[in-house]
Amino acid sequence: EAMRKALEGASPSGDGVKMSISDNPDLGEMAILSAQVKTPDGQNTTLNLVGPSRMDYDLAVSMLQYVSETLDDYFSQIGEKGESEECPQRKNGTPKA
Repeated sequence: EAMRKALEGASPSGDGVKMSISDNPDLGEMAILSAQVKTPDGQNTTLNLVGPSRMDYDLAVSMLQYVSETLDDYFSQIGEKGESEECPQRKNGTPKA
């Protein structure tokens, strides 16, 4: 329950990465970085990165921005094609190495 509330409070309201530090004693000192991703159906979902409050923020923000932008691009291509497509790593039921 404490984690759910912490993640809800960390939800971003627009573009970019939002950062919050948990002050809940049940969770300890942790940071939550959040970014929005647009899914093929036009909905927004949140991508969260949870880690210690002493993490390398420059690296963590860069990684989260890269992943969220990559997912946005991927999902927008699916939306443009107007089709449902499997994740490239999962085609034929086997993950790529």
